[in-house]
Amino acid sequence: MIRERALKIVLVLIGLLFLGLIYPIAMYLWRPGNEPPGDTMMLSLYFALGIFLLLAGRNPSAHRSLIAYCRMGQHRSRDSNGADGNPS
Repeated sequence: MIRERALKIVLVLIGLLFLGLIYPIAMYLWRPGNEPPGDTMMLSLYFALGIFLLLAGRNPSAHRSLIAYCRMGQHRSRDSNGADGNPS
């Protein structure tokens, strides 16, 4: 019971964090600058993922595949960077 409650809290917090990425997307669309469009595309994907994480926070057991996808993405991005954080 405590573990499921902790998972719900973590899902909501990460979902809210990803929803906070709408600000850089809006600023880029409002004033297109020197930022590469690929960065904005990735931010928009994380924004959409944040919405689904908030929905998964209501019933985590029904959204196990989404949670597994998020965990896999974190491990993949960490493994693709070197020890200094730069791509290898």
